[in-house]
Amino acid sequence: YNIEEVEVSIKSKTKDYPSFSFDIDSDLYNEIIAGEKDVYLRMSFADVTSEKSGTILVQEYSFNFDTESDSYEKKISSYIDDGANTITLQATADFEIDNLKVYVN
Repeated sequence: YNIEEVEVSIKSKTKDYPSFSFDIDSDLYNEIIAGEKDVYLRMSFADVTSEKSGTILVQEYSFNFDTESDSYEKKISSYIDDGANTITLQATADFEIDNLKVYVN
């Protein structure tokens, strides 16, 4: 038998959301818990005028964001763990992220 012109369609009830990982070493983690340093999440967007919104999960914690600015920043010190950390972005509007950065200040 020869089957031609097959079309496959996949229906899924779950969406794949982008995840990003970063590590916090023990020394830095101790400084963060002591309140000596803070951890921030910063996103820069390609479009400066349209709405950018969604939910961000850091480990098991989540928070919403909604902005029309070209960037978004949030302190996430209380959400992080010693060692491996994961950030998952669940967008509710279409937008392009130019840069996603986690930094310590």
